[in-house]
Amino acid sequence: MLEKDIRNMKSSQPLYIRLYEHLREYIASEQARSEGKLPKELDLCRIFGVSRNTVSQALFMLEEEQLICRIKHRGTFLLSVLNEFDPQSIRRTIGAVFPKGNLWIEAITAIREGCRTLGYDFRLFTYDLNIGEEEQKAIRLAENYCGGVILYFSGNSSNMEYIRQEAGHYPFVLLDLYVIGLKCNLVSSDHYLGAYSLAETLISKGCRKFCILGSAKKNSSVRLRIAGYTQALDEYGINYEILNDGKVPEWADAILDPEFIKIHAAASEKKIWLARFDEATETEQRLFHTLVAKQDHSLLGMNSVILMKDVLRSGMTPERSILIAPEIIEQKEIS
Repeated sequence: MLEKDIRNMKSSQPLYIRLYEHLREYIASEQARSEGKLPKELDLCRIFGVSRNTVSQALFMLEEEQLICRIKHRGTFLLSVLNEFDPQSIRRTIGAVFPKGNLWIEAITAIREGCRTLGYDFRLFTYDLNIGEEEQKAIRLAENYCGGVILYFSGNSSNMEYIRQEAGHYPFVLLDLYVIGLKCNLVSSDHYLGAYSLAETLISKGCRKFCILGSAKKNSSVRLRIAGYTQALDEYGINYEILNDGKVPEWADAILDPEFIKIHAAASEKKIWLARFDEATETEQRLFHTLVAKQDHSLLGMNSVILMKDVLRSGMTPERSILIAPEIIEQKEIS
C-alpha cells in the first residue's frame, strides 16, 4: 500500500529520506506497476502529512536513480512501465553527449536530423574535454532525461569504468571511439582498415621506405591505426621505423601518422608522402604529398541514431558494432 505513517517510524533519518525509502519500496510493488504513476505532489503531501519540500526532495532522489520520470503537465511516471511509443515518453528522447567545440558539428547535426526523421526528440549535452568530472555529470544528466544516449567518449579512465558499469543496463551507443575490451553498442570509423588502406595505397604508388610516427596516446583508435599500418607493411615485407621525435630522416619516402602529430620539415627538398586520417594542414600540403583516410562524420551520426532506435525497441544486448570504412583521398597539392 502507498499510505504509511512515516512521521511515527522509529528512525533518526530526515523525513524526506524516510519518504524516499518508502516510495522506492512502493514503486517495486505490483500495485504501483499496475497504476504506472505516482500521485501528484500535493496529493503526496496530503497522504503523508509532510511539506511539499519534503516530497520534492524524495522525488528528486528517485529521479536521480532513474526510477521515475516527471513529465510536465502529465505527472510522475514509473520508468519501468513507460510506453516507448507514447509521444511524451522519456523513451522518445535520444540524448547526445559530446565535448564542447566545433569538431563534432557534422556528427551532431546528423544525429539531430536522424532523430527528427525517425520521430524522436533530441537533446544535446556538452562537457569540457579537459575536465573529466564534467563528462560524467553530462552523461548522468542525459540518462535522467533521455531514453538512450549517443556518447562521444573521452577515454578518461575513471569515466571508462562508469561506462563499463552502465553499458549493461542503460541504452548507450558509443560514437567513433572504439574501446578495446568494452562491451558496448558502437558506431565507428574502421580505424584499422583505414590505416591498412593508407599504407597499401602508398605501397601501390611505389613507396618502400616508411616511418610511423610514435604516439603517447593509448586510446584504442590510435592503437588500431598503428596496428593497421604495421599489418600492411608486414604483409608486403616492407621494413619501417617508428619515430618518437617527429624528425623525418633523409631516406624516408613516406610517413604514416596515427593522429595529428607535429612533424618537422622534410630533411630534403624532395617531397615525400604523408598519410593520416581526415586532413593535412595547408603547410603540410606544401611540404608533402598528402593522402588521407576521410571519415564520414555525418554517416557515423546517422547510423548511431538507427542503432539507438533498434536498441530502444528490441532491448538489444550491448555488443553490436557498426564499422564504416573511411574513404582514401589524395589531397590536392598546394604550391
